[in-house]
Amino acid sequence: MGSFVAPSYNQVMPQHIGIVACSAEGAALCYRTICVEGAQLLGPHAHPEVSMHTNSLAEYMECIYRGDWQGVGELMLSSANKLARIGADAAGELSPRVTRAPREVACSAGVR
Repeated sequence: MGSFVAPSYNQVMPQHIGIVACSAEGAALCYRTICVEGAQLLGPHAHPEVSMHTNSLAEYMECIYRGDWQGVGELMLSSANKLARIGADAAGELSPRVTRAPREVACSAGVR
């Protein structure tokens, strides 16, 4: 029987997580989740490096009020691209306001 080998840090969680912040509430929830899950996986007070980018909520809301979900996706993509350029391994936000943004736009950045 082989011995147990704990997964490395890279296998457990990305080293640098980017938050595409659309709303303050969603960004805060996302950040809190990363910190709580990080501590559960990596040990007390431990979590990966976290960076955030946000366009003004007013820009998102202008698109949402017009029903311009492509525009919402493009705003998200601009944030995801900025996060990718600074080395984020993953990017996302939990915001019910923007779940209708086209998946192909929101997921076409160079991050996982």
